Amino acid sequence: MENPIPASQTALRRRYKRMMAWMVLATIATVIGSLGFLYMAIGALPIHMVIATCVGVGLSVLLGSVLMLLVFISNASGHDADVNMPEE
Repeated sequence: MENPIPASQTALRRRYKRMMAWMVLATIATVIGSLGFLYMAIGALPIHMVIATCVGVGLSVLLGSVLMLLVFISNASGHDADVNMPEE
């Protein structure tokens, strides 16, 4: 099935940046939440644990966000429709 409204490259790029900005905010909230959970469960956290948690949780959430956003952008650009077309 072909995309009924093909989006321009600039519109897709603008949409990607806007969605990525929201994902960065979600990542910051997730890191703060995980640090809060660890503080409630353990108590005072060593600085190395805080840094490791920020890097580990932050990069994991950002990587997942980037990959999912690329799937959405690929679908919106119409590149996925070409894969399903049989050879003639």
